[in-house]
Amino acid sequence: MVIMKDTAFTICRKFLTGSWKKISLNEMQFQRVSGGLTNVLFKCSLPQHLVSNDEPSQVLLRIYGQLKTDQDSVQEKENKVTESLIFMLLSERNLGPKLHGIFPGGRLEEFIPAQSLNVLDLRDAKLSSTIARKLAHIHTLDVPITKEPTWLPEQMLEWCKVVQQYDLSMVKEESRLIARNLINIDFESELRWLQKFLLRCKSPVVFSHNDLHEGNILIPDSKSPNMNGRMRKLSSTCRSGKEQIIFIDFEFCSYNYRGYDFANHFCEWAVDYTYPNHPYFSLKWGELPSEQEKRFFIREYLSALDENRKNPEIDNEEHILNEANHFMLASHLFWTLWCINMSTTSEIAFGYLEYGAERYNRYLRDKALFLQNPSCDLDNL
Repeated sequence: MVIMKDTAFTICRKFLTGSWKKISLNEMQFQRVSGGLTNVLFKCSLPQHLVSNDEPSQVLLRIYGQLKTDQDSVQEKENKVTESLIFMLLSERNLGPKLHGIFPGGRLEEFIPAQSLNVLDLRDAKLSSTIARKLAHIHTLDVPITKEPTWLPEQMLEWCKVVQQYDLSMVKEESRLIARNLINIDFESELRWLQKFLLRCKSPVVFSHNDLHEGNILIPDSKSPNMNGRMRKLSSTCRSGKEQIIFIDFEFCSYNYRGYDFANHFCEWAVDYTYPNHPYFSLKWGELPSEQEKRFFIREYLSALDENRKNPEIDNEEHILNEANHFMLASHLFWTLWCINMSTTSEIAFGYLEYGAERYNRYLRDKALFLQNPSCDLDNL
């Protein structure tokens, strides 16, 4: 932590002005922030006697979880450029935190005084309504990146290469059996089947968040002395009733099939990432949203869409529910491959291989049910 604080101090002095240029290393307050499974987060703060409204008193330092900048693939480098572009655009539109600086291996962001949701909050009707309505707003954005829905298959194909080159010696002894079972799967064949399967639900392409779990949804602390005017505007853009929320972590944002955002969010209802012991998650598939809860979320989403822009053939409750059911499989397979990739590169305490195995087993289960009955409804299984 001492070395990391030195690095953070240097980065803050480089990108921030005013008091940040004058304080000493010992004066800067520094602490680890929990919540990230891909990146490592730290909060850097000015001493209390230097806090003013003229400059940020707290910032968030994000260190990418996979520090391979010289060895990154072309795809990984392009992803980082795209992510930074999206982050800046959403910041300018008051849909995300302000960007203070980008550097090799991470970035410096606005720190938002807030608390993330927990998995039980996703079942709260008011919060679910707010999430659905803000998701509708995100889906209508016009972002200057490729509009082709290539991100999902390309990212999974990139991770398939990782599986083929997987080094079991990098895995702890107790997890090698799980790793061996996962890397023996023919993911490329699964991906070819999945792409054909998903085409049948005719999901439209929209700008998508792609990682909308409870940890990436914040409720701002309106009473915090660090809640400045811009932050209030940021939270008010997604106001619905009495609830205010902010979406964060745009690492996986891209143009993608709409059904993926619905399916992925619904899957997250079953996962608690705050479990204190290994594997640091609790997964209960029985906690997936009911059909009634899914339909409520979809209706709230549709109510937030501009009536003049709706296409009756696809912008309706039945169509989106069908999209969500199909794309559950895509969510399972995507996070299975992500976990295999992260298992040998991340130093974050999380049971990546255990989680990947859980998601793949669920993928096989849901796929089998679809094959048995192509018109089946996963809500009632």
